[in-house]
Amino acid sequence: MKRTALILRTVALLLIVTAPLAPRAHREGTQRSVIYLVDGSDSISPPERARASRFVDEAFARRGTTQVGMAMFGARPELVVPVGADPAGRKLGGPYAPLPGTDIGAAVRLAAAALPDGGERRIVLLSDGRTTTDSTEALAEVRAARKRGILLDVVPLGESMASEPVVREIGTVRPHVSEGEPVEAVAQVRGAAGAEVPLVWSRDGDQISRTTVTLDSRGEGEARLDDVEADSGVHVYQAWLGQEPYDSARTVAIVSGRPRVLVLGTDGERPTLLADALERAGADLRVTALADARIDETTLSELDLVVLADLPIARAGEVTLLAGLDAQSQEALIEFTRRGGGVVVTGGTYGFAPEWGSAPIARMLPVEIEDQGELEDPRLAMAIMLDRSGSMGAYVGSHSKMELAVEAALAAAVTLEADDLVAIASIDTVTTWNQPLGPASQLPARQEAIRSIDAGGGGIYVYTALADAYAALRGASTPVRHVLLFSDTADSEEQFGGCPFAPCRDQGNSAISLAATARDAGITTSVVGIGSERDHDTQFLRDLAATAGGRFYLTSRATDLRKIFISETRAAARSNVRAEPVRLSQVSDHP
Repeated sequence: MKRTALILRTVALLLIVTAPLAPRAHREGTQRSVIYLVDGSDSISPPERARASRFVDEAFARRGTTQVGMAMFGARPELVVPVGADPAGRKLGGPYAPLPGTDIGAAVRLAAAALPDGGERRIVLLSDGRTTTDSTEALAEVRAARKRGILLDVVPLGESMASEPVVREIGTVRPHVSEGEPVEAVAQVRGAAGAEVPLVWSRDGDQISRTTVTLDSRGEGEARLDDVEADSGVHVYQAWLGQEPYDSARTVAIVSGRPRVLVLGTDGERPTLLADALERAGADLRVTALADARIDETTLSELDLVVLADLPIARAGEVTLLAGLDAQSQEALIEFTRRGGGVVVTGGTYGFAPEWGSAPIARMLPVEIEDQGELEDPRLAMAIMLDRSGSMGAYVGSHSKMELAVEAALAAAVTLEADDLVAIASIDTVTTWNQPLGPASQLPARQEAIRSIDAGGGGIYVYTALADAYAALRGASTPVRHVLLFSDTADSEEQFGGCPFAPCRDQGNSAISLAATARDAGITTSVVGIGSERDHDTQFLRDLAATAGGRFYLTSRATDLRKIFISETRAAARSNVRAEPVRLSQVSDHP
């Protein structure tokens, strides 16, 4: 008899248990129907029969628009009030004379047949679970009803069920957690007051924990589980009492993998502080140049977070190597956030520039970007330092690398305003000023002389090139001062002043520290390296650009130099720097 009652409760509690007097919210246009199935057998005590009577009377009184019916059962069920019929003021719950026998299977079968074919349908069973027939038939009828979309709720009756321990319900504190976070589940247990009840936890059918629950004076207790070993995926947690999982309840938790983060930058370089912080937070991080990324629904569906690291906005009709965030990509990111994705936007040379104010993505940003119209860019002084070492004499098609670099420098200079200042120098072991610093308007008269630059021998002396470039720009009164260094990634010599070849790390006067000092003085430096990532000087040039506040470009194709030089010059000329008088006034003290 005890096993039968446990099986009945197992079936009922595996279903969704809600308050029978307040059926759950339904979809618009769906009719709700409930039939109350009352155990009238002689195993139900008079007080419990009276409680069942009050329960059903109140349910009918509060039925509202829900269609309600009632059936009684013992050995045979009887439909007392058809579903949706007018009870005509009857006292529906009884009292009725005790009935012999208890056939729960037949009662569930009758109740299911009495419900309409569509809408939200429920059976509310009031019983002590003591059946005098084969309990497997009751289970079969419950499953058959469930297949038809009919849910079963149970209201326990009788002292035996109240005293026997039962897992009333189980739930998770957070149904969705990330990998590495604990899954926290809570099981509610009911039984005799003061009882100590053994409880078993399982994950996906495997036992993972055993504990004892002490019930309070009301016969209620709680068991908690912290599962820190669940890997990513959907997991089913089950809690039951005793040795076998007859009386149990289940819940589901979803464990996501590591958060997937895409960082988009202008050049695909790793933003050190941001990337380190994301990786310390356990993110699965990918850093990509905007030009190499495809920003659409398919790509974004695989991500949790996108970081726009100081990106420019694409301008209509403009063709440049420096890719900007186009309108289509912006709309895709906006839709990504609507679906629950995250977007972080950082500023800098390009981020939050005036053109951001009218960009589609500005609609979703928590800041207001003011576009003051076409502002005149600040004047620029720029020194272009060209490597003329022996390796630049190699030919690419019908032109040498040196010739292509010179043409790239001239094309870049043409993009400057007439009153911007520009200098062009060629460097091997010394610096030769082929175009001393002067207005860009003077450059056309010097083009033929500049085109006469040819490759020399040895490598480029980087420290000498930077020292001479900074000296040339130091006296310029322009708000923006910038150096563009072009160098061979396999032959960048004199990384320390006065020490062309041998390791000189003890001297302290490195090219990188020189660039840092220049940056503090307002002169930035970008580097264009020609070669490959594997070359022994690539990392040095990359570090140099990062320290100098500029950008690093790497290409193995000399034919790319024109696009790179033009893009870098435009980037430098479009600085967001504004040199204007600013008056500050203190409004109040800050704590």
